[in-house]
Amino acid sequence: MFVYAHRGASALAPENTLIAFRKAIDLGTKGIELDVQLSRDGVVMVMHDDTLDRTTNGKGRLEKFSLEELKKLDSGVWFNKSFCDEKIPTLEDVIKILPENIKLNIEFKPDKKNTVKIAQEVYKILEKYKNFNNIIISSFYHQSLLEYRKLDENIPMGMLFEYDIVNMFEYIKNTGINPVSINISSEYVDEKLVEEAHLNNLKVAVYTVNSYDIAMNLKKIGVDEIFSNYPDIIS
Repeated sequence: MFVYAHRGASALAPENTLIAFRKAIDLGTKGIELDVQLSRDGVVMVMHDDTLDRTTNGKGRLEKFSLEELKKLDSGVWFNKSFCDEKIPTLEDVIKILPENIKLNIEFKPDKKNTVKIAQEVYKILEKYKNFNNIIISSFYHQSLLEYRKLDENIPMGMLFEYDIVNMFEYIKNTGINPVSINISSEYVDEKLVEEAHLNNLKVAVYTVNSYDIAMNLKKIGVDEIFSNYPDIIS
């Protein structure tokens, strides 16, 4: 079963920061997951929340700030004083430090008004770094995935779901996204869902799994991938 470091090694370092990604690499992880959204000036920033309040010393919505303003913020001290001065990275910052053999899961976190633009901006970056091609795009915002699919017919995609929706696989086929996986919360995953996904040629990726016992149970029922704050959870 494949393991992604969820927002990096986020149990050990401030999430979605370069040090969290480096720690994940040091632990031998083969996959990293991160979240992206756009700054006021259209730069692809790596952050989960749409506001700065929880994980930086700033306040307000990220989209209201420019790259220059965001780079002045501290994104580490909230986690521990030893991470003081850690910065919010851009997607390019992260790609530059990752080994080419790392699988990178980029989750779109668009504002409602930039579902198209975030797809366009990420596409520009990935075209620039074509040598780093072990990438999957994922999102709860399926419209953004569809917009990216218009730009790239072949990039692997994961469709995120908060729960097991009615007629899920019929819905997936009708979107035109053509994903390789469904990414779903562990509380909604059972053997039947995994079997049905596999019958539809889809992998099942489960978030967020921080217990060894839960990880082993998911592996037993055929889950293909998990996201964990402890990327060495099953090594």
